[in-house]
Amino acid sequence: MKLTYQRAVEAQVALNELSKINLPVESSIEIARLSNQIDVEAKIFASIRDKLINDYQVKPSHTEREDMLSFTCSALGVDSEDTQRVKEENLKKFVHEFQKLLDTETVELPENKIKLPKDILIKPKSLKAIADFIEVV
Repeated sequence: MKLTYQRAVEAQVALNELSKINLPVESSIEIARLSNQIDVEAKIFASIRDKLINDYQVKPSHTEREDMLSFTCSALGVDSEDTQRVKEENLKKFVHEFQKLLDTETVELPENKIKLPKDILIKPKSLKAIADFIEVV
């Protein structure tokens, strides 16, 4: 299964949440393996993302890791009408390039699913992010 960078970042947050829960050994090992694979891709994503942020001079609007896909132009400020136009153009270009990055496929991941006990508690948002990787038993 191939993931896009967007799915990888979302899955990384959910896997980090799962890694804090006491689970059977087999499940914990599989979560750790998948998490390690996705962490490598997330680091590549973060590097390219940071370069885009610097190139287009936009500011992330997040403080939480879960929101690392959100941006704002409020920090761009208004110096003059021409400066504002240039900054708005940069934001548009950034959004276009960033969306291409999010849609880029990463490495092939194994098809085997992580078996999770049905009695664990997990947020629906996290479950959605890792639904393709798990099987409830």
